[in-house]
This record gives sequence, C-alpha cells and structure tokens, in this order.
Amino acid sequence: MFDRSVLTDAIRIYLDAENDLLSKTFTDEHSYNHLIEVGCGYGRFMKWAGDRKYDYSGIDIVDWFVDLAQARIDSHQATDSQLNCHVYNLSAESIAEIAFEREAFDTISSKIVFFPFNCFGNTNSLSATIESLRDLGCDVLISTFKTDDSSSMIRKEYYGKCGYTNLVLSKHDNGALITSDEGLVSYAYELDFLQQLFRENGFEDPAVTDFASIGRAFHFKFKTRPRDVQPERRSFRRQNAIRSLKLMVFEDTSSDDSKSQLMPMHVMDSITKDFSLNSLRITVNKPFAAGNILKMDLSSEKSGKGKPIHLVGQITKIVVLNDGNFDLIIKLFNLSDDSRKQLRSFLNNLRTKS
Repeated sequence: MFDRSVLTDAIRIYLDAENDLLSKTFTDEHSYNHLIEVGCGYGRFMKWAGDRKYDYSGIDIVDWFVDLAQARIDSHQATDSQLNCHVYNLSAESIAEIAFEREAFDTISSKIVFFPFNCFGNTNSLSATIESLRDLGCDVLISTFKTDDSSSMIRKEYYGKCGYTNLVLSKHDNGALITSDEGLVSYAYELDFLQQLFRENGFEDPAVTDFASIGRAFHFKFKTRPRDVQPERRSFRRQNAIRSLKLMVFEDTSSDDSKSQLMPMHVMDSITKDFSLNSLRITVNKPFAAGNILKMDLSSEKSGKGKPIHLVGQITKIVVLNDGNFDLIIKLFNLSDDSRKQLRSFLNNLRTKS
C-alpha cells in the first residue's frame, strides 16, 4: 500500500501529515533520539530520521520490503557514515526482539515505536503486539483513523482503489472494521478499547491528537511493567538468567577468505547478558578484536545433555569491564532453519529452568 498512484486526496493529505505528527512528537519535552518504525515498507521514515540525526530501526514482515529498505540504507550510509539505521524482518508481535539485535538498546527512555498508516490496526494479534511492546519498554505512537462514518468510508474507498473486492465495513465496540474477500482485516480502534489494553500492560493513558481531518494519533508513554508480568524476551537481559555457558570459541585469523581457517582459541565459562535468535552479549576473560569472526559450539549445564548448537557470529563491539573482563557483543549470522529452531528451544529451556 505504498503506491501513490492509488492514493485518494484525503489519504495523501493524511500520509503527508504524519511527517508533522512525528516532528511534534520529537520535541525537547520528550527527548527522543531513536525512531522505531513498524510496517516500515521501503524505510519510509528512514530519511526523515537520518536528516535529523536520529537513530532509526525499521521492521517489516514482508521480505522484499526489508531488502528494499536495506538497499536504501546502504545507499545513504555510503555518503553518510554516521547514519545509524537498521532494518529487520520481524512482525509487530515480535518487536521486542530488536532489543537483542543491537547493543545500543540500553537507554529505553530515548526511543519511541511508531505505527504509521494504521499499521497497528492490521496486526495479526493485538494482544501479542501490546505484550511485545510492554517487553520492549518504550513509548508508542500510533497513527490511525477516526472511527466515524465519514472517515471509515474514505478508508473503504482507498482499499477499493488498492484492488480489494467485496469490502465490508462494520462497527464494533472496539472500533471500525473493514474486511475483503482477499483477507483484508483492518481495524481503526476506539480510544477506550486501546486505552484499557495499554493500561493493563504498564502504559499511561495516551495523549490524543486529531490530524488531517480523518487521522487520529495515540501517544502512549511506558510507565512501568506490571509486577505479575515476567516478559519472555527481557528475562535474558538479567545477568543471572543464563550462567555457566560453555562456549568453544574460535577466531578467524586469516584476512584471506579463500584461505581462512577457524583456529581454536579456548574454552571458557561465560555469563550472557543479552541473548536472542540474532545476537548475544557475553562476558569473557580474554581479549578479542572487533570484527573477529567467532565459531561457537553452544551448550549449557541447564540445557542438559544433547548436541551443542553450532553458531557463527562477528564481534561488533567490545566493552572493557572494571573487573578486567570483557563484554563481547556478537551478531549471529548464517543460521539455518534447524539451528534457529534449536536455539529457540534452547532459550525456552533456559528460561524455564533458570
């Protein structure tokens, strides 16, 4: 839905007004410096963020959109090496995982998650999305549509121009729903409905802004996580969540890829601080160099017997600790589907046994 040739005048004005909406949100009052765009498509707000020297993270569930966004990022970074932009192939329900993709996710208060163009109303699981936002612990800005008849009919007209057929508009207690024969399920949610769900997950009641005649924005500020909630992903951030990991670490000592050999360095006990399907942060007692390629055979006393999981990653950052040890931030890559399944099971077992 990024083809401007099918935009109606009202939708075009709405989309243009989202730029002003962001500008008013990124003020001294809030001190945001990192935009996380959900349903980013080709990286729609990447340049907006980069021009203002903000960090940018985009996520989208569509593979080729992510590839296109990455190509745009690469092009811009070729002329601006300071541009700090990333894009991830994730669903809205998995947004908390980006906290483990990047070592920069330490200061939660500076980041805001933005759902433009009613992306929030198109998520597959509303409850899972809000729970993942809770686990991420950032403020949230939702750009959606008003639920009155006039605004809903404008939405319906636009979806028709996009090629959807047999569109049905229905009103419910939670909002205005539009469906189609092709499987479109798009909600514009009511304030009271969203407010209650976000309140239950530790967010303050939102500031509400109407814009562009048909648009409505909800700005939720994250307050605190409910005491009875133990977030699935964040549990891996606790230093004592995973201990006694046995890592057989190898170092790629050759700069010639054609002759590269992985030379074993040492076996060590380490404490993981961050851990996900895409990256890990570990404390070790030997120095390494940023950029080293590491091969790791991962096992743990808590995971019980079984074959180790074979991982390959690159050290992206090294932090020297006061006790003389070192924190390594490692980006994992070339994970096969089987390895990804093994790692997911491994993490789940550690969480339940820790």
